Amino acid sequence: MSDTSQRDDLKFFGQVSATISHDLKNVLAVINEGAGLLDDLCMLAGKGRPIEPERLASVAKSILGQVRRGDAIIKNMNTFAHSVDEDVRSMDMGEMLTLMGELCSRPVKAAGASLEVTPCECHLRADPYGVERVLHGMILCALKNAQQGTALTLSATMEAEGLRILLAGLPQEPHPEEQLHETARALGAQFHVRNRSLELTLPTQPPETGN
Repeated sequence: MSDTSQRDDLKFFGQVSATISHDLKNVLAVINEGAGLLDDLCMLAGKGRPIEPERLASVAKSILGQVRRGDAIIKNMNTFAHSVDEDVRSMDMGEMLTLMGELCSRPVKAAGASLEVTPCECHLRADPYGVERVLHGMILCALKNAQQGTALTLSATMEAEGLRILLAGLPQEPHPEEQLHETARALGAQFHVRNRSLELTLPTQPPETGN
């Protein structure tokens, strides 16, 4: 692997890690706000002022909701981190698309867009980290020209040529960077821009790599 390719790998890992850390900081901020409010209510109660049960219940509900959200974020982070454990393995592509949709939720919202992942029951043997990297690149490419209200859809279907992944709903014809094409080629995949959509066809068997 060249120094440039290694650097691009690190950039991708860093982008995803930064997104996860921002989301976790937001979770902690809301929990901290709720804890501060509970502390204030306890002080008032210590001074003999009655506390409305509904108010306590509302704060508790908010904190529990953020704990569940934080747990989901950490679960996604753990799944992403383990994608480098094996060079090639069998993957549930429905779970993979959902994971990448959730990991990209922050840039999608920042662009004023939405991303709907269509459920699928496809399985594929491939490099999980490489697939994540190209899917991430496809989504960011689509967001470059996204407008307020842009509705993107991400789907996968198994066809004779291989697993076809389609990212549709782009407001205009995208212009992917060469790095995205290179990442797709490393997977032995075919990558095309068609009708304001990004299309990736992954082979049913991963390409052989020389040592």
